[in-house]
Amino acid sequence: MEQLLRDMELTSLTLAILPSAAEDITSSDELALHEKAFGALSGAAVYEDAASDLVDKALAFWSGG
Repeated sequence: MEQLLRDMELTSLTLAILPSAAEDITSSDELALHEKAFGALSGAAVYEDAASDLVDKALAFWSGG
């Protein structure tokens, strides 16, 4: 997560995060479904500072802070 926060500063990287629960993707059908959903929900994605804030919150949660 810390590396992700650093990499988000790269001008060559665009990162979008859809705030939701994580789940395991185990098949190509599931991957295709997630790609379709991401395309449909990309307007709800957050970028730049808002994305960094979500990553910070996740990092704090997982580190117990």
